[in-house]
Amino acid sequence: MVHSAIGLMQRRGAAAVTVDAVLADSGAPRGSVYHHFPGGRDEIVAAALQASGDVIGAMLTSPGHRAPAELLDLFVDFWTRQLLDSDFTAGCPVVGAAVSGPEVDPHLAELVADIFATWHRTLAAALTESGVDETRSRTLASTAIAAVEGALLLSRSQRSMDPLHDVAGELRTLLEAAIRS
Repeated sequence: MVHSAIGLMQRRGAAAVTVDAVLADSGAPRGSVYHHFPGGRDEIVAAALQASGDVIGAMLTSPGHRAPAELLDLFVDFWTRQLLDSDFTAGCPVVGAAVSGPEVDPHLAELVADIFATWHRTLAAALTESGVDETRSRTLASTAIAAVEGALLLSRSQRSMDPLHDVAGELRTLLEAAIRS
């Protein structure tokens, strides 16, 4: 059910995650929703968001992949696979929840903010560990996350990997220059 909720958010945003839609997508019996998610829709969305955030978070903190350029490559490779495997229909479920507007309850909005903050801290720490000034590391982390997420939207709308690859190339140059200086 969580996997189905993630897929729905990736394709159509958090508003698309309803109990009925999750049941139809997952094939799970109705009673299983109420057993596993007594809080209903919001609990399903929260679990899907947390799982999505954890996947990216784990990727960004994986041992042996702490250099900023390697983290960027992991992030871009992950999204390249997601876009190609979904025929450009799947975007970031966290962004899907972030842009859903008033139908996202305050707890879910906080969860989205926490997920982005975790990704930001992880990338900023990697930059700082690579010798970049702490303030610059924070701004570069914001730039990288915003640029990749924006590139995902462009890649989906253009049905092309070019925006994601263009942004990744420019970010790699920017990160490497910051590390050298």
